Amino acid sequence: MSAKTSNRKITNKDIYTIIGTLIIYGFGYICPAFGGITPLGMKMLGVLIGLIFMTCAGCNIIVSSLIALMAFVIHGYYNAATLVSTWVGSTTTFQIIFCGALCVALRKSGVMDVISKKMLMSKVCKGRPFMLMFMIMLAGFITSIFIAGAPFFLLFFTLMDSILEVSGFKKDDPFYPMALLAIYVSAYGGFLFPWKGAMAVTVGMFNSVLEPFGMAFDSNLYMLIQIVTWVGFDVIFVLALKFIFRADLRKMESLDISKIESLQKIPDKLDFNMKVSLYSLLFCVAYIIITSFLPKTMPGYGVITSLGAPLIWLVPLSLFSILRKDGKPIMNVAALAQESSLWMMIALVGSLTMLGKVTTDPELGIRGWMVQLFTPLFGNMGIPALLLLVVVFTTVVTQVINGQVLTMGLTPVIGPIICTMVLEQGVAANPTVALTVLSQSATVAFLTVSGSVSAAYLLNRKEITQKFIFTKGVAVLSIFMVWQYVVAILMNYLFAL
Repeated sequence: MSAKTSNRKITNKDIYTIIGTLIIYGFGYICPAFGGITPLGMKMLGVLIGLIFMTCAGCNIIVSSLIALMAFVIHGYYNAATLVSTWVGSTTTFQIIFCGALCVALRKSGVMDVISKKMLMSKVCKGRPFMLMFMIMLAGFITSIFIAGAPFFLLFFTLMDSILEVSGFKKDDPFYPMALLAIYVSAYGGFLFPWKGAMAVTVGMFNSVLEPFGMAFDSNLYMLIQIVTWVGFDVIFVLALKFIFRADLRKMESLDISKIESLQKIPDKLDFNMKVSLYSLLFCVAYIIITSFLPKTMPGYGVITSLGAPLIWLVPLSLFSILRKDGKPIMNVAALAQESSLWMMIALVGSLTMLGKVTTDPELGIRGWMVQLFTPLFGNMGIPALLLLVVVFTTVVTQVINGQVLTMGLTPVIGPIICTMVLEQGVAANPTVALTVLSQSATVAFLTVSGSVSAAYLLNRKEITQKFIFTKGVAVLSIFMVWQYVVAILMNYLFAL
């Protein structure tokens, strides 16, 4: 009887879900219109507030997103057919499924393990411990593009443990927690591709916010900023180890990397399946980047670019599902697509994309109210001051608030302000730079687990003490903010509209 009773107990998340649902469906009826927002706009504002509340409270993301999606129809902003076609038939949804399928094939093949091994066994690392640390971080960045979460940290924490153990480092050595933190901050490659996973959702929201201003999010510029930021930060982290934290790595000078047990199990060369999956993904990425630079007057432009970012992934998936090796299809597109189809992400595509549109719809009045509300704070700022505020505020707040939530809440504010500065005030700025910096700053969370689920992998290590996190960890976070601001200013100067 007690077991049955406990199974029926209402949890805090159930209560938060109920509260969020009441906000989504009742806010527009209870709260009178203000600031030029229309009655329908008030209902949509309630959807935004309710979804942010439920996400912050840790409610089920799929349930929260579906409740928000139904509210768009019930409140009368969309009809059911338009909502479903805009959501399920969106290019973002297709990218999540099929780009994800190709990434699953790459992960299953083990190609990233082989590439990481080759990088670490490079002659440039021999006898150079700081170069080895950089190569480990660079390998982590490249690997995390395709392998994220628990599999990544299991692989690279184990690798770092083996390297430190063979080198003669003890668990209580001051360098040990810094080495683990190096692994953690190298894992941001998962945000590199704007067509993959959570970033496809975020970029979809960015585009929905910029569209009313006649602008579009620049995916190529986004990837450039990502690479400069994270690879540059890996370099800076290693330099900080040497010159700021004075890490003693002399024990690693005589390290024979070939003796590391975790590397001995990895093949030395790429096999057939590894090559197929790697070259397939490189082909798709090259196609997307190259076609974005082709002149529209070029003969055959319409045919060459017809597949675009959403469908180019189908070319290798379809081809290698037909071609066989040893009597079996080289790729099983059905199985790969099923494994990559995360309904949590697909549900978020719908809710966040729709919310991005309603917050910028001039007929609802939400955009005008936001501009009116935040102009005294942001509007009188120059671009350097605004970017500084974005970097510092977002990085600090995301230590306790999930980065996806923070990006969701700030995008409808920052996006229109930057666009208005460019279009009406003639300010030299680029919305893509500001929004990319916003999303990047919202991902660097490791002080608490409430800021990022991934932080638990780091903070659960016994070597990572509270003293370490709030001294050297905060110092690393401060270094990141300075570097991120430098990148933001540089990129905004180079690519200002």
